[in-house]
Amino acid sequence: MKLDTFLSRLEQVKRRGGQWAAKCPAHEDRNPSLSIAEGRDGRILLKCHAGCELTAILSTLGLQAGDLFADHPGKPKRPGTKSAQAGGGARSPLRGLQQRISPPACL
Repeated sequence: MKLDTFLSRLEQVKRRGGQWAAKCPAHEDRNPSLSIAEGRDGRILLKCHAGCELTAILSTLGLQAGDLFADHPGKPKRPGTKSAQAGGGARSPLRGLQQRISPPACL
């Protein structure tokens, strides 16, 4: 999910420097206590300063943790992770290795 789409689900969104603040949907929030930022890899970072758990915030919005990643649906695919190497992201450095190694001629 893109950050602007996520922000559109929240109330009283205000920009504060390189981050945003909004009312936390998981509790009765009079003053915006939810901090929202975007990580370098595009994921959405959340922190409720009143202490709400991430799962409670996402559940209230009808979302799951995977929705906080820009390349959702599915698991996040970041370079260097097993899921990225095995399937849809960076190519595994071991792929095709057996084809490039020839057996010794003296056997």
